[in-house]
Amino acid sequence: DHDFGTVPFGSVVTHTFPFTNIYDVPIQVIDIRTECGCLKAFPPNRVLAPNEQAEFAVAMNAGAFKGANTKKLLVTVFGP
Repeated sequence: DHDFGTVPFGSVVTHTFPFTNIYDVPIQVIDIRTECGCLKAFPPNRVLAPNEQAEFAVAMNAGAFKGANTKKLLVTVFGP
């Protein structure tokens, strides 16, 4: 979860999440689904080894809506 707080209409704000492979096998992000076009995700473009950490950036365009809002981002990973 991340709360951007009060954001001026039309602004684009970003947040970087730590992304850790908690599994015993390598994984890679294979799909990202968002509730709206106001969210863009920038996952690591590589396979993560077990216990390896990378950054996962998310940008939100606050010009796509007015008022308080909650949006979800669904990430699918794949491992052999």
